[in-house]
Amino acid sequence: GRSPGPVGGPSSSMCFSGPHGKEVVHIYETVIDGRKTVEGRKVTGDVNVPAGELSFRARIDPDNAFRGDDGKYPFDYGVMARYPGQGRVAREGFVDAKWVDGELLRFSSSGGKFEGAAWGFVFEVGADKRFLLLFENLAI
Repeated sequence: GRSPGPVGGPSSSMCFSGPHGKEVVHIYETVIDGRKTVEGRKVTGDVNVPAGELSFRARIDPDNAFRGDDGKYPFDYGVMARYPGQGRVAREGFVDAKWVDGELLRFSSSGGKFEGAAWGFVFEVGADKRFLLLFENLAI
């Protein structure tokens, strides 16, 4: 089933720990081709995707949203909603940069396996290979 609506919320900088250490991504809403979209732009970069580049994007209008309890992810993950999108991957030096399919995940604030994470993005990097980044609010 479809989720009841967009995720909403102000733009914010969020951090994640990835294979290259802790990184910061600015996550914000925008409108592209008349569609409400969430984008994540790297504030700090890494050897693959540098600072300033988009890391992911996903349409969040109600017609592109799926409920988190539809069985795609285990219940204990705490996924409230999921939004198909694209993630940016590249080889070292931003070589062969391309968009791959992915999903923006909104997590429950009441806990779950990924307690503390407000958002996540799943990059589909191969036939049976996925990579999940968990985003937490940046404490300044």
